Amino acid sequence: MDLNGRCLVIRDILWEISNLYDLIEWMSMGDSPEDEPLIEKNEAAFFIWRNLTAMQIVHMDKLLDRNGKHSIQKVINLAKHSNKDVNFCWIEDQLKNIVDDYNKFDMSFVRNKYIAHRDIVEKEVEIHIHKFCTIKNGLNYVYNDFAKLLHLDEYEHANIIASNFQKVIGSKREI
Repeated sequence: MDLNGRCLVIRDILWEISNLYDLIEWMSMGDSPEDEPLIEKNEAAFFIWRNLTAMQIVHMDKLLDRNGKHSIQKVINLAKHSNKDVNFCWIEDQLKNIVDDYNKFDMSFVRNKYIAHRDIVEKEVEIHIHKFCTIKNGLNYVYNDFAKLLHLDEYEHANIIASNFQKVIGSKREI
């Protein structure tokens, strides 16, 4: 696959990550600050939320694992070889910070032990939604900076999936 094709795959994965985040956030909050979150009121909602969270981590891992098929670092390396006059240092520094956050938050551990293999482990890991937001936003910035350098379309997120999901579900108070 050529560089443009790989960038389109990354953009598609970012679309999924952003929409998963929107749904996870919506399900994690009440309709108002006094309301209990949907996932605490309904076992089916918690099941959906847990699987959306797992998918979110798997997609992030696809982009951040240096050896992964869709690794952003691999795409940067490919771009460096075909665009020798472009300096990618700034983007690589940004990506390194995101990878450091991802590792600090133990996301690879969660992906490998809890999601992919369902291992029984004694280490308990708490996942806070702000961790997803930090990584998601960082990935979007890196991609858009990278896209600008290569004169590609940037990723622009529209909160369509979560708002459509809200229309299907209706008010969380009724569940």
